[in-house]
Amino acid sequence: MKKITIKEVAEEAGVSKTTISRYLNNNFGNMSKETKEKIAEVIQRLNYRPSRQAQALKSKHSYLIGVVVADISNMYSSLLLKGIGEVLERSGYQMIIMDAANSVEQEKHLLEKLVDQSVEGIILQPSSRQSANYVYISERNIPLLLVDRQTEPEQWSSVLTNNRAATKEILEKALAQGYEKVVVVSEPIKDVSTRELRYETVNKVVKAAGKECRLLELQHEDQLSRDLAEILSNDQTRT
Repeated sequence: MKKITIKEVAEEAGVSKTTISRYLNNNFGNMSKETKEKIAEVIQRLNYRPSRQAQALKSKHSYLIGVVVADISNMYSSLLLKGIGEVLERSGYQMIIMDAANSVEQEKHLLEKLVDQSVEGIILQPSSRQSANYVYISERNIPLLLVDRQTEPEQWSSVLTNNRAATKEILEKALAQGYEKVVVVSEPIKDVSTRELRYETVNKVVKAAGKECRLLELQHEDQLSRDLAEILSNDQTRT
């Protein structure tokens, strides 16, 4: 199948190659609505696929955004990536997805790879709470956006869930059903700011209601069934 060139698109649309290039780079300037619509129609009809490498060389833009999540198997991460992908696609950018697997060491390795690939920005769900671990990204003049979690001290823009309000709403609904004891199951809360915030909110709401709250921190997956069985066994013994 013959590869359509930018010259052929320009000739079909009745404009210059420069105008096509400006359109592809969202640099519309004084370009009329009719011209934009004509170019869009021609690109779709000819099934023209611009070369990202060529665009990057000419515009000095890579059109790449690195996205590093702490655990790609987590449902939250899947929804996060879906939303990021939809927004970037509308803006003509592509994302490079990487999974830190809840490892600060692996995360650092992945971030260094992204920096070497000349990404134009990095969206990070940080595995560490220490801002010092990410300063080198800013020193390379690469924009950094944190999602879901914040680092200390606060240094970069972040997009966070309203953890206090959401957790409080869930607990109030659960307590309204007559539950007397609440067990919070989590990976070590000190490792991640949002875990600590959620537990603090749960503990405060439950204690204010005069109920019992307990924290179960897991180091390994196989620990869950054993520890929960122990908790349930102790409760049955007391009753």
